Amino acid sequence: MGTPKKKTVINCVKQNCTCADNHGICYKVPFEAKDVSLKNLFCYFLYRAPGINSAHKGYLEQERSEILLEKINEKVDGKIQFCCPNAQMKKELAKINLADNELCLKCTRAMCKRSGSQKPPLESDLACLLRHIRNSIAHGYVYFRKSNQKFYLLFEDYTPEGKLSAKIVCCKEDLEQWKSILAS
Repeated sequence: MGTPKKKTVINCVKQNCTCADNHGICYKVPFEAKDVSLKNLFCYFLYRAPGINSAHKGYLEQERSEILLEKINEKVDGKIQFCCPNAQMKKELAKINLADNELCLKCTRAMCKRSGSQKPPLESDLACLLRHIRNSIAHGYVYFRKSNQKFYLLFEDYTPEGKLSAKIVCCKEDLEQWKSILAS
């Protein structure tokens, strides 16, 4: 797939924030981040978050999964969305202003493509979100920017064929809240 493209940060198209500058964000190998607490969050979502494919993961029942996802989505005003496996990602991303390489980092939102597997048990939406975060970290598709002592993050996940399957914009504080919700 080659070297990831440099992303361009633009003013929020929904005017939900005050992005004052258009500086690009950095592609970083996740564990080369200098912030220790950010590295610890990457570790958690890579190895320990419930429902991900890891020897250290916790188990996540479907009913509890739905409750936890609802709590996570409440924190971001329902801006974590999912699409079917055969959806055209470009159209789905455009619906929530995540299309192309221009985006606002200050408005948390996500579009995650569900797994195409029809084998029971079917993947919950929370497991889908966590899988895409985990894959982004594991495969190095994490971009971030530090502004005013706050880390803004972009996670991307790709299929084995190199097609985008998820784009997640959040800040470090979002990940901390999500971790806390998952641990509750």
